[in-house]
Amino acid sequence: MKSSASSLFAFLGLCFATSIPPFEKNGTSCTVVPLGNGQDDVPNILAAVNQCGQTAGGRIVLPAPYTYRISQRMTTHLANSTLEIGGTLLFSDNIDYWVNHSYRVDFQNQSSAWRVTGHDYVIDGGPHRGGIDGNGQLWYTWAKGGSNVFGRPIPLHVFQSTRATLRNLSIRQPQFWAVLVDSSSQIALDQFNVNATNHDFSVSPEGGWVQNTDGVDTYRSDYISITNWVYQGGDDVVAFKGNSTNIHVENVTVYGGPGIAFGSLGQYPDRTDIVVNVTVKNVVVQPSSQRVMNSGVYFKSWIGVNYGVPPNGGGGGHGHVRNVTVENIQLKDVQLPVYIDTCLSYLFNENVTQYCDTSTYEFENLHFKNISGNGLATVTDYPGRNISFAVSLLCSEKAPCTDLTFQDINITLPATYTGERVLCQNAEVKGLQCNS
Repeated sequence: MKSSASSLFAFLGLCFATSIPPFEKNGTSCTVVPLGNGQDDVPNILAAVNQCGQTAGGRIVLPAPYTYRISQRMTTHLANSTLEIGGTLLFSDNIDYWVNHSYRVDFQNQSSAWRVTGHDYVIDGGPHRGGIDGNGQLWYTWAKGGSNVFGRPIPLHVFQSTRATLRNLSIRQPQFWAVLVDSSSQIALDQFNVNATNHDFSVSPEGGWVQNTDGVDTYRSDYISITNWVYQGGDDVVAFKGNSTNIHVENVTVYGGPGIAFGSLGQYPDRTDIVVNVTVKNVVVQPSSQRVMNSGVYFKSWIGVNYGVPPNGGGGGHGHVRNVTVENIQLKDVQLPVYIDTCLSYLFNENVTQYCDTSTYEFENLHFKNISGNGLATVTDYPGRNISFAVSLLCSEKAPCTDLTFQDINITLPATYTGERVLCQNAEVKGLQCNS
């Protein structure tokens, strides 16, 4: 009897000493259930990825309707496997932690919270469009009055990945840019819904301050497909940063912000920024209830002088944008539908306009087809530089824009507007009647 009792206690002791498995494993499939009560789910998610994320046909399942607490940065390395996010990854509200411990990104002193690396993988939000809640309102309030405030992390950083598909994902209230595709190739991002909405009316009278909440930015990446997106926020839905090549963007609906951005480019004097072979088609842009539509499609390069330091200063970089096709764009109430600006700096309180013709960054072989809708003609870029036109091509004297073609352009301006419609400065243009 004594021996049996001893054996029982020994067995129970072994059971309590052995932790409950962090996930349920069935063959090559691992299903994670959140711990709840505000506990950090990152260790369990990473354990499941380690067990099932590097196996051919492996699956990591985070089912709906669960919410998973993300309280620390994480890197998930996936190979020949699928991560199914039916639930929501909710990033914690610990601003101090994220500012000091997020991964650093080699561009504009930025950072990211979740890195996905690997090859031949799929991340799928499924029929419920699971995904990310970045707890962004905390960040919008915290960063009010400044756009590039250090420490706002990108919630989804596709990094050093090859042959990956991310689909059916929702990203709500991103802390900063929603997605960054960085140093990767053959990446497809399909069926995304991104929404950054500010509800704090102390941030701005309209409650609309949501700067730098881009949908997706590409950087040092090749063969990227961005299709079937819906975006509401306060900044670019898509932005092509340096060395973005062979990019296809199609079927995108935008509510508020500057729209589709080529840039910014040429910020660093020791780097060459190349953007080549880009197609943008079937895009609809219009204002949202919280944000005007500043532009439809625009191109921006920094001044040719290295003035100030990143993220808000810089310049003097080199490179080119070539072989771009922009077609089937519908505009509604857009302040400046199409423009090129080669005098970029975010040091607004300083006299940067003196450097406006110094950029050596090149724009050439750009083709615009079937662009329709209405502009508002209400934008002033820098003091003294009014660029309130349907099309404004302000190219640098040191690097004129060449081979710009326009076909089937029908952009109306308000009946009360009596100024110029098209401005061409140092630009070789076909298909438009320019005013200079």
